[in-house]
Amino acid sequence: MTRAMLALFHGDIKSSLSLHPLAIPLIICILIYFLGIFTKEYDLMKNKYFLVIATIIFLATYIIRMIFVFPNEAPMVFNQNAVLPTIIRIILKH
Repeated sequence: MTRAMLALFHGDIKSSLSLHPLAIPLIICILIYFLGIFTKEYDLMKNKYFLVIATIIFLATYIIRMIFVFPNEAPMVFNQNAVLPTIIRIILKH
């Protein structure tokens, strides 16, 4: 998300969308939130439906990107020598 925001701030919309498709909607939500604070008309963060839907959209986007965009890269490659698998192997051997 950070690289997508930086690309967006540099005016590179295509790169921003390829890095993270929710960067632009997030900026729009932040703007709506701050406009709501200053105008006292609508507080987006108090809307429970918005928060639930936004959370679902962000989680779904994360899962889809990890499965289809980065299937064999660092976050998705299982490291057998990591701490947790090593502890599990030690426990299961006893």
